[in-house]
Amino acid sequence: MLAFMKRVKNNDNMPAVETELLEQSDGRLKEISSKILQNYGDQFSVQIEPIEIFLMQVHLETAKAFLVEKKGRK
Repeated sequence: MLAFMKRVKNNDNMPAVETELLEQSDGRLKEISSKILQNYGDQFSVQIEPIEIFLMQVHLETAKAFLVEKKGRK
């Protein structure tokens, strides 16, 4: 999130990503990621790029996997 905010502040863009890669993830996490980032984008009148949503999804999916693994160890 901090890197995203820094890119917005500096008007930096991420490279494009293949559409197929974007479609291979959890739809629910994609929606959550989009809402999180769009709130910030609305505040600064910034269009959220699909790569930013994808990167947020990766972070959320990693956190989810960590929690599932942690529960399994108890």
